[in-house]
Amino acid sequence: MTSYDTDLAAQVRDLEERLREAERIKDEFISRITHELRTPLSSIHGYVEVLADPDLPAEAREQFLQRIQRNSDRLLALVDDMLLAAQAGAGGGAYHRRPADLSGLATAAVEQHEPLIAAKGLSVTVETGAPVLAEVDAVRLGQALDRLIRNAVKFTDSGTIAVGAGVRDGRAELWVRDTGAGIHPCDRARVLAPFRRSAAAERAEVQGAGLGLTIVKAIVDGHEGALRIDGEPGLGTTVTIDLPASLHPADRW
Repeated sequence: MTSYDTDLAAQVRDLEERLREAERIKDEFISRITHELRTPLSSIHGYVEVLADPDLPAEAREQFLQRIQRNSDRLLALVDDMLLAAQAGAGGGAYHRRPADLSGLATAAVEQHEPLIAAKGLSVTVETGAPVLAEVDAVRLGQALDRLIRNAVKFTDSGTIAVGAGVRDGRAELWVRDTGAGIHPCDRARVLAPFRRSAAAERAEVQGAGLGLTIVKAIVDGHEGALRIDGEPGLGTTVTIDLPASLHPADRW
């Protein structure tokens, strides 16, 4: 066998392996998305049937309508994640960067999610000081913060969620820290891949398609930034977005 034949055989094996991996990801996607769609849709369908009863008490009717609303919100969030993940897979689209204050973005994100945090009985703190300026797409970065805060709420049963911004070693940082379930070091790379979740999340059957951190990483990569995950099982998790800073505020930490 010539060296050309050897190289060609290696390329064929590599292509076959990539095709098998693509098929595995497709099957996993269909399985997980089917489950994530079926659960809220089945719930909505059941409540709609009950609401058709004209003798249903007003209090029960209100409770069922609230549950339909929650499941509808869950479906909308899933569709949003799927669209953003597809966009990221296609190259992420255009980023419209402008000078922005990351401290302001952190504060706005907390205000947006205060009802969600309060509904679970958690406290929240904003850790910001002077403005932290960076050239970013504020809409995209807001989407990343949204996923991080929702993840923190999902995996925290009691305690506090902190969202902050600052400058370290000339780099701008945004972070979301929680006192939740934490993450094992061996899962930190795994959870960044599409449809992958931590072993603890799988065991606990926590809702989710495994797209949140994939979306966050794509947005951070689009800013030439870095994503860092720190934490230990049972000791909470801190996810930090590291970005180039355009100006350095006085309150270095």
